[in-house]
Amino acid sequence: MAQKKFKARKGAPFTDKDAKVIGNYLSKAFPDGSPDPETIVDIAKDKKNPIHKYFDWDDKKAAEKWRILQAQRMIQMVYIELTPEVDLRQWESVVVDGKRRYQDSRTIRNAPDLVDQVIQSALLQLEYWQKKYSIYSSLKPLVADITKVREKHSKELMVKKKPVTKKTVKKKSKAA
Repeated sequence: MAQKKFKARKGAPFTDKDAKVIGNYLSKAFPDGSPDPETIVDIAKDKKNPIHKYFDWDDKKAAEKWRILQAQRMIQMVYIELTPEVDLRQWESVVVDGKRRYQDSRTIRNAPDLVDQVIQSALLQLEYWQKKYSIYSSLKPLVADITKVREKHSKELMVKKKPVTKKTVKKKSKAA
């Protein structure tokens, strides 16, 4: 059997080289193909373990990071009901003044530059979905349809816009 080529997903906190170390180690440690997060943490506690360095072992720092992650998940999981059939995230992740932050959906809907960011994020999620599920022949027609949608909307977003600033967000949300 050919050696698998492991790569880091875009945005991962490690490199492709690290993904190779992690992927090879976890493949050997879990030959049944079913890695278990609790077991991974337990075996990674050994300082000689090749994946040990990918964890934060300072409990104070790790606890703070965990609470930040919990807060992010909290923000991401609150929805508002627009109609009985349609729910919308209350806050979306956008970039304003070059910094990623969460912004309420009402403000986003009234700021075309922020709407474009949300659409771009949706297109990236569709791309990820396509890559993940394109190996299943029963989904090939859906993958083809998604390609058409992505191409259409990507062309519309190709026009470069100036960066979004707090000032432009405030002006646009007041105008609504």
